[in-house]
Amino acid sequence: MSNTPIELKGSSFTLSVVHLHDAKPEVIRQALEDKIAQAPAFLKHAPVVVNVSDLEAPVNWKLLQQAVASTGLRIVGISGCKDATLKAEIDRAGLPLLNEGKEKAPPSSSGSRANASASRSERNACHKNAID
Repeated sequence: MSNTPIELKGSSFTLSVVHLHDAKPEVIRQALEDKIAQAPAFLKHAPVVVNVSDLEAPVNWKLLQQAVASTGLRIVGISGCKDATLKAEIDRAGLPLLNEGKEKAPPSSSGSRANASASRSERNACHKNAID
């Protein structure tokens, strides 16, 4: 038993990401309902991240958020937001703005598998030491 009432730890979760390609709430709601109907056991009340990188201003975030929520999906965060106005709206809605992980650099054509494994081991060791 810990002597403190809380403990903060890092964890990773696998979440579905809904990429919005249209800013019309009714279009989004219908598309999500159609998708959920294909796999209701998997998607019903699922936690999702909403990626807004393809949306062009103006965006009515409140109506988009309501459209997603009306399908039963649970928004746990927003990614891909670069527009300051939209960021402010999302923040006012109480949703976290998430930064996606950096894309992996393409493997070097001159490196061997052994070097790649060693490099991976070194990164894991550094990561472990940083956490400890």
